[in-house]
Amino acid sequence: MTLSVSVLTIVSLGAVAITSLHLSPSLADMTRPPLAGNLLLALGSTAVFVFAGATLLLRISQPLLRRLEESERRLYELVATLETRASDLARANQELDDFTYIASHDLKEPLRGISAYCGILLEDYHDRLDDNGRRMTSTLVTLCQRLSQLIDDLLSYCRAGRTPEQAELELDDVLDNVLAMLNPAIEARCGVVRRLGRLSRVRGDSRLLGMVLQNLISNGLKFNTSQSPTVEIGTAEISTAAGRQAAMFVRDNGIGIEPRHHEAVFAIFRRLHARDQYEGTGAGLAIARKIIEQHGGRLWLESEPGRGSTFFFTLPVVASARPRLRKRPSVAKGQPQCVAG
Repeated sequence: MTLSVSVLTIVSLGAVAITSLHLSPSLADMTRPPLAGNLLLALGSTAVFVFAGATLLLRISQPLLRRLEESERRLYELVATLETRASDLARANQELDDFTYIASHDLKEPLRGISAYCGILLEDYHDRLDDNGRRMTSTLVTLCQRLSQLIDDLLSYCRAGRTPEQAELELDDVLDNVLAMLNPAIEARCGVVRRLGRLSRVRGDSRLLGMVLQNLISNGLKFNTSQSPTVEIGTAEISTAAGRQAAMFVRDNGIGIEPRHHEAVFAIFRRLHARDQYEGTGAGLAIARKIIEQHGGRLWLESEPGRGSTFFFTLPVVASARPRLRKRPSVAKGQPQCVAG
């Protein structure tokens, strides 16, 4: 295209030069043809020069036009291929959802039957079973419950990998809903959940982000030997390669985690303690990290044994549309009559 413009410019300048040459008077020879003859000669020469230039420009432009048409055709083919693959991916995701639902239902149904029959044995045939038989039957019930929870957590982990909804939301509103749901657990542990200032307005899926906050707060209460477990939620500025960035944090005064285990705790079904010490399957932090990464952020922790843990996570932050007018309680805590576990 640049070459074509250059050729056209040269042709135009040549036409102007020829016209000027024929119309200007000659200093060497004062005898010149009449003005009409010079004008006809100039116009004829200009027409020939312009025709020759246009022909040259057309010959140069044709390969470029063919290449442009070929590029456009390939672009349309790529778009059609991407649309086909996107449709195939959507269909595969739907089939995966159907499969996981059916598989989980089919897997959990026998477990419920086994657990129910074990309960009948313990209740109706309690006197006929010796201590060893009752112990093994009770163990079967526990194993069924554990396997059922593992199936639920595995399904949650798979679903956390799906593309989340991208809506502007107040993280404070998400936290309010989480605290309302966790209030019985907070009371049972004599815990305190403290909000340190206003949280950010972010872009993401409120349900999935609620799962992240719920998991981090629950862990802060569960992995805690203090008589008054405390969890603090707030926003901090951190230094990154892209500059200063806002990060949310959830800080507790729990048992802490050794630095060598800081990455291991995010592995699916990875546990650092025996099951008789702390309940759970070890999938919560893996699900939380996957959700944050699907939102385009990252989740990490800072912790030392005996000094609590602080989990940081980043999210796409958006500017607040208007200042918040209503107030919310900054502290959620258990009732005085609760008993610390």
